[in-house]
Amino acid sequence: MVSLLFSTRLCHSAGMGDLFDHLPQVEPQGWPPADGNNYYFCTVPPSEVRAAMFRHWQHLAARLPDRYAFRHDALHLSLLGLVQERGPVARSLDQVKAAMEGFRHPPLDLVFDRIETLGQKPKGYPAIALCATTQPQDALALRIYQVLRLAGAAVKPPGKTLAHVTLAYGPAIERYVLTVPLSWRVESFALVKSIQGEGRLEILEEWPLGR
Repeated sequence: MVSLLFSTRLCHSAGMGDLFDHLPQVEPQGWPPADGNNYYFCTVPPSEVRAAMFRHWQHLAARLPDRYAFRHDALHLSLLGLVQERGPVARSLDQVKAAMEGFRHPPLDLVFDRIETLGQKPKGYPAIALCATTQPQDALALRIYQVLRLAGAAVKPPGKTLAHVTLAYGPAIERYVLTVPLSWRVESFALVKSIQGEGRLEILEEWPLGR
């Protein structure tokens, strides 16, 4: 097994140590950085699916007494989070990308049939989410986890999840059933950085499904 985790040994060339002994020794920090942002694997809807999600949201929002901000730049379906709890997940972003090279998994077929409130919280607003009838994403999340673990990454196993896309945050709503369900054939997944406080995703790398 080739580990992604960094070695704590510091290497010095012969005769060079004296030049740097006066400098503080800095250990590698690993990846992802503890910068307040969130890093995870997810699927990001293509433009035509995002447009369809927005149309369904508009039909619902017209009936709601409260105003909500639709998450145009942050729509995604989560797969596997990368969280620094007891240390870094890997030595570098490049090594995480390298572990995923040659990844194989069939596309996902998702059908969304309702919008409902998820994650009631004692503080802050819950998620208003578009929810799917089936959960094929769990198998993909498990496969990503297995590949990363085989490469030595320190990742937590995924749990069972409800396939959903958060459309907005705000006061709880009654369940809204779509007149016509929305279908999405997922043909890729991505590693993203969720920018704290900006409500947008930065795609770090994307891989196709169905290879």
